[in-house]
Amino acid sequence: MHFRVKRRTILIFVMVISSCVGHLRAEGRGYDVIEEVSTHSEGDVSSVLIKLTGYPAYKVIPVEDREMLVAFKDTELSGDVYASETIVGDKLVKGVEITQKASRVVCVLVKTYKPYSEIGYQVKEGKDVLCIEIRTKSKHHEKGLKQSTSAKPPLDELTGFDAAVGTDDSFGASGSVRPAPGTDLFLEAAEFCKMGKWEKAIPVLEKVIQSYPESRHSERAYFLLAKSFHGKFEKEISEHLVDITAQYQAAISKFPESDYVPGARVSMGNCYLEANQYHEAMAHYDLVGKENKDPRAAAEALLQRGRVLAAIRKPLEALQAFEEIQRRYPKTRFATKAKIEVAKTFFDIKSFKRSLMTLTEITKTRPDEVYKNSDVLLYTGNNYSELGQLQEARDAFSKVFNYFPELEAADLLLTRIADTYREEGLSDEACKLYDLVARTYPEAEGGLISLLRLAAEAEKAEAKNTPAREQGMPVTKTAHEIYEQIIEEFPDNSLSQLAMLKLANIQQKDTRYEQSIKTLKGLLANHPATKLRQEVETSLQQTLLKLALVQKKNGDYEKSVLTLREILVDYPRTNLREEIKSELQASLETIFERKRKSGEIESIVSYYEKMKSSLPFGEMGNVLLLLGEAHKRLHLYGHALLMFSKGGNFSADKGQQVRILLGLGESAYKVKKFDEAEGALKDFVTRYPGHREASNAYYWLGSIFLERRQYEPALESLRAALGKNPERDDRVKILTAMAKASNAQGHYENGVRSLKDVIALLSLNKGSSSEDLFLAYRELGETYVKLGRKEKAVPVFKSALALGSKGQDIHSLQFRLAQCYQWVKATSKAQDMLNQIVASGDPFWSKVAQAQINEINIEESVDKFGYGLKKS
Repeated sequence: MHFRVKRRTILIFVMVISSCVGHLRAEGRGYDVIEEVSTHSEGDVSSVLIKLTGYPAYKVIPVEDREMLVAFKDTELSGDVYASETIVGDKLVKGVEITQKASRVVCVLVKTYKPYSEIGYQVKEGKDVLCIEIRTKSKHHEKGLKQSTSAKPPLDELTGFDAAVGTDDSFGASGSVRPAPGTDLFLEAAEFCKMGKWEKAIPVLEKVIQSYPESRHSERAYFLLAKSFHGKFEKEISEHLVDITAQYQAAISKFPESDYVPGARVSMGNCYLEANQYHEAMAHYDLVGKENKDPRAAAEALLQRGRVLAAIRKPLEALQAFEEIQRRYPKTRFATKAKIEVAKTFFDIKSFKRSLMTLTEITKTRPDEVYKNSDVLLYTGNNYSELGQLQEARDAFSKVFNYFPELEAADLLLTRIADTYREEGLSDEACKLYDLVARTYPEAEGGLISLLRLAAEAEKAEAKNTPAREQGMPVTKTAHEIYEQIIEEFPDNSLSQLAMLKLANIQQKDTRYEQSIKTLKGLLANHPATKLRQEVETSLQQTLLKLALVQKKNGDYEKSVLTLREILVDYPRTNLREEIKSELQASLETIFERKRKSGEIESIVSYYEKMKSSLPFGEMGNVLLLLGEAHKRLHLYGHALLMFSKGGNFSADKGQQVRILLGLGESAYKVKKFDEAEGALKDFVTRYPGHREASNAYYWLGSIFLERRQYEPALESLRAALGKNPERDDRVKILTAMAKASNAQGHYENGVRSLKDVIALLSLNKGSSSEDLFLAYRELGETYVKLGRKEKAVPVFKSALALGSKGQDIHSLQFRLAQCYQWVKATSKAQDMLNQIVASGDPFWSKVAQAQINEINIEESVDKFGYGLKKS
């Protein structure tokens, strides 16, 4: 197939390869020679004759309306033919220009007076001569050729369906046979199809079908109409899949026995393949193979079936399909295509050596394929690249570029060539070619990739503190500027997302963390389905962590915590979790210690309540310890116990172990979880008997035993607590508990001694609470009562009464003192005390006191009455 391209583009291609890529390797067989170029005229035929030595590979490429290029590979000019020579032509051939290019490529440019629409050409190969015949198209040539319905083209040519396009020019009637109705319209449509003017062909074909339904052209018109729809939407298959396949199906339904049906089914399968609807594509290919009405269509269907299997990652089945083609159709173009697909499949499964071996076989057995199918050289280059043979890869890519100037992906190919230089360590050569591609194809994929490559090279140079331009590299901008250029100019291109990621990484390296975070978040917000999501999120997490470290270093611990919290909330499964926890713990410890020292204990608990749902407090031992102590200080012993219990699961130093055991013991004791408290406190006094807090630990143990009414163990622990030289206030608590334990055992003398010591200590301390002294006096008084020394109890109760206040149970103490007066026969004092209670008006004690007064009065009356009887 020939392509029309601009001549200047071809010349640019050849010049680029000559200047930037280097010489193509000569084949081992040497080279061929053009001995002479001349023109010849005979009748209405003009010929360009090229005399050769050898059998060079060549390609004829129509360029513009009045120019065609003949390119010869591995060929040089003889001494009789001069490079850049122009040979004058005749009435059809205006002239011939000959140029010798690098890598033994010779270009022969034929210029004509008339456009291609008015002339025809034919290439004839003779012994030592290549002849290009050019003639003016005649009306008879276009319409007068005899149509043949019985003869079919050979298998290696077009399928029956392709013939419907009219490439065989056999649409008219022959001799004196009258043309069929609608012939002129049909031939007009066929000509439009030849030129690829599908939009013009469609209405003409529809008119043929509607106006001449019984014409013998109707069958072809139906199938050609489907072909025209296919051609019109060739670059938008997915969007117009229903319309295209409907046209094919209409033609098949109308003419189910037509020779064109197999080819139409193959084309339908190709549409589904293009739309990535592999199941539907396979169904059509399988149907063609099953019916097997047209060997050409069957071969193509089997080839396409293999391509589908390769696309859905079933390489072994694909290879079997390709091998079946070579076995069933060994001397056809499909066999060669299948072998090329075998090489591509081997490449896809990373069997690079086998792929390369297959391609080498193709170039040896069918050397012309190198010039017909760009995939041969392209995959040769790909294989060499994967195998690390960069020079060979570059040579192969260069040949593709040189032999196929009409290649649409020329920008990407040049970028691949530049990549081989880069991977080989030849940065200067790579950058020159990247720069050329970026300038020549500014909006193409290769141009953007080249810009990214230039930015990467600029980054390397900047890392060495030497800008690229100072190193002689053709990079006039910084990496930062290049990435911003891509983002600004191509916001919808997926490569701009990569540029944003690269830009964010540069900003991170420059410690512009907040700007980097903004860039990365913008990328995710604007491109939520980006394929780079994982890399972007990883970079974002790393940048947030670095920002948090800077904030901590600057003393802004609360901001640091919020930054780390953001990572944990947005990315709970982050790989940075352990590092984040470590930094969190350090910042939280500092925050809580500052609040503790300033007396903001409630603020610690409030901060915890606010952040507990989003921070892993339960995984930070030191923080749990501080929280436990804060809750304990606020008498929130249940919460404190939970914190200390969790904190105990972490390894800790001696100081932390002491605080955990004490916190556990005290908190458990306060919430009456005595078993848990006992275990922690015993562990503490066993491991740290000389610690300054050992006295408190023994005191809490004694209190636990006291609660359980285990008085001997209680006294033993309390004596141990007393033996640790506790502070005065702590001695008061211990002695009070000892008195309680002694009294419970009936050892009132011991209780009295302990309580006297308590009163003495409290009296010496002017800061002692009057309530504590009140309670001590009262308890001592009660102990005297139990001991039977009521007279000793009286002054003690009076001392307690002197210390009493409204908030205490004064009336019960007054009543107790009145009882003591009564017991020691001080009845008048007892009555005075009881009258005070009655006068208070207390609803309970005033009644109790009145009843006691009445009892005293009755006793006195009885005593008087008995005394009077005795006297008389």
